[in-house]
Formats: sequence, C-alpha cells, structure tokens
Amino acid sequence: MTEVVRCSARKKCGVGFDFDGTSARSEEVIGKIEAGILTEFDIRADEDFMAQHTGFRFTDSARTICAAQGLGRPLSEMFRIHKGRIAEAYQGGAIQPVEHLEEVLQTLSSSGYPLALTTSQRRTNAEPFLKRYDLLRFFNVCLYKDDVRNGKPHPAIYQKMARRFGLNPRECVAVEDSTPGFKAAKEAKLTLIALEADHNRKTADFSLADYVVKDIREIPPILDSLNHQSSTSSTFFIR
Repeated sequence: MTEVVRCSARKKCGVGFDFDGTSARSEEVIGKIEAGILTEFDIRADEDFMAQHTGFRFTDSARTICAAQGLGRPLSEMFRIHKGRIAEAYQGGAIQPVEHLEEVLQTLSSSGYPLALTTSQRRTNAEPFLKRYDLLRFFNVCLYKDDVRNGKPHPAIYQKMARRFGLNPRECVAVEDSTPGFKAAKEAKLTLIALEADHNRKTADFSLADYVVKDIREIPPILDSLNHQSSTSSTFFIR
C-alpha cells in the first residue's frame, strides 16, 4: 500500500514531467538510432535489451553491454556519434510533442501548479525542442542530464526538483513513462503518474505507479483531486 500525501489547498503540488516518451514522442526514433549505432560497433542488442533499457542514459546502457561483449573501438567514439545523431533527430523535426501536451501544460500552469521538466536528455536537445513548439514558457524549473550527476533510476533529479520548488518531495508528483523514471520518482517519495503507451505497454513496471493514464488529459483531474481532498485528512492510501 502506497502512502500519498495530499497537497494543501493553499499550496499546489509540484509536478515534474519527464521528456522522452512523456513530453516528446521520441522513444521509437531514438531506439532505432541507438540500436543502429550498437550494430555499427558490432554489438548485439536485441529487442529485449533495448526495451529493458528504455529510460536509461545511453552511456550507461552502452557501457553495460559493451563490457559484456567486448568493444574494439573507443566508447568515446560511440558516444560522439550518438550525441550527433540524436541532435539531428531533434533538430530535423523527426520528433514531435506528445499529443495534447500544450493543452495540459496550459491548464496546469493557469491553475497555479509549479511545473518542472525532469529529463535525462541533454539540454542542447530538449531546450531548443521546447522553444520550437513554444512549450518552454510553461516550466518554472528545467532539469536536464547536465544538471545531475546520477541519472534515473537514481532519485537525484526529483530530489533537486522538490528543493527548487521549496516543497517536501511527498508534495510533488512525477509524470513518467519508463521503469527507471518510475523508480526515480518513488525512491524520491513522489506520487507517480505513469503514462501508458504503445512503446512501454509490455516493458514498463506499472505496478510502481500510484496512477496509470493512457491520455495525458487525465492528469489535471488527478492533480486537482490531490489538492482538493486535503480538507479532511493529511494523507490517504491507494493500492
């Protein structure tokens, strides 16, 4: 049973949005790029491996599989190629925002929710993307791969988000789509809203989530319920 602390009616929950797969429809594009790079370096990575490592930093996943199989070329060369191709995908328009994202961010921002971007993506990829689609304006805080030493599933990014908002982590909510993101949020003691989609339906561990949604338009009512139910007690339990 998971304890979820309600946000007070006077203080809105802080909400962290993951980027790849949650805000940007990027998982399929990035997955193909990363699988292709590993193949170029004679590293065998089947669909199960790629699926299990969705949400992890490529540098971490690549180190794991290259150590197991052996690599005849420098990892630094692989990472350089990866950095360039991912940047090209974002800059070239191959990746689009998740459907209804602007609508949901507008609703939450207008309602006074402090919003954060909490991503393992590089600032140089995510920030121009958000500016291009006029989404950056909705976020009070942006935390990128560059801003934390340890990536998800380590809780550092959500701990830092809570500090930036001046909130207890239990007064914050994470919107995530991958198991590493789920683990990061729960380890940081956040309420977790998991977004279920085609790319993660068979691989993500949704048992970790407090709420599971298939459409991000379901998120504002959930957040409103966390705020408005605070008048009767300080906590409630789900699952």
